[in-house]
Amino acid sequence: MGTLHVALQEGFARDRVVVKLNGAEVANRPEVTTRNQIGFAEAVELDVPEGEATVEVEVPTQNLSATVRVAVEGKTYVGASIEHGHLELRAQREAFGYL
Repeated sequence: MGTLHVALQEGFARDRVVVKLNGAEVANRPEVTTRNQIGFAEAVELDVPEGEATVEVEVPTQNLSATVRVAVEGKTYVGASIEHGHLELRAQREAFGYL
């Protein structure tokens, strides 16, 4: 098994956020707000089988969504930020740093 860590980062302001893994809803948060001092709102951490996975993040309150395919191996991190009216997802192997 691997661990998928989805970090909701910049640009959230009392937004509803839905996280889907391979088309199935795995998290539904009603009021996500970024803590501007550290650029982080909250995280969803899931135990998932290793291999290819599709992560989708929806922000219905801003009519935004984005999808990324990731190769889950051990711990895999996906960051979601709203920047300039777009939802951006990025995957990486290292944990995100917050101050």
